[in-house]
Amino acid sequence: MPPCVAAATGHRGPRLRAPRGIAGALRLENIALAFLAQLQPDAAISGMALDWDQAFARAALRLRIPLVCAIPCDEIEQTSRWTAGAAAEYMHVLRQATEVHRIGTQLAFNKACLARNEWMADRAHVVAAMWDGDRHGGTAHCVRYAKRRGVPVVNLWGLQL
Repeated sequence: MPPCVAAATGHRGPRLRAPRGIAGALRLENIALAFLAQLQPDAAISGMALDWDQAFARAALRLRIPLVCAIPCDEIEQTSRWTAGAAAEYMHVLRQATEVHRIGTQLAFNKACLARNEWMADRAHVVAAMWDGDRHGGTAHCVRYAKRRGVPVVNLWGLQL
């Protein structure tokens, strides 16, 4: 059986309509656990943004799936506007990753995030999206890019409501 790599892209914050705090994080993580347990990929790629990306990363770690973190810039820049707790969780996950790739260190932050999304889709065999269908923003860009590359996108949006 050929190797399988799953990547994640998704919205953050109130747009997810998931409960805030631990309850919302656990709901997202359980969706990611179910997806990854069924797929059983050889590796998982997370862009490490808040909410869906990190839930996907934590699920991969719980299932002992090698985790590749594709971050758009250095750790300090990505977490500069986050709470101390969110930044600490981010660093905790990064330390457990099999690989960490800094993708857009020479680009402005928004362009670095888009470059990170393309990097993930270029290496994935499937993308697990937590996407509401909006045509704007980074998640939409990643979904469109993956589809253009022929990478299947599984949208898990309806599972989190």
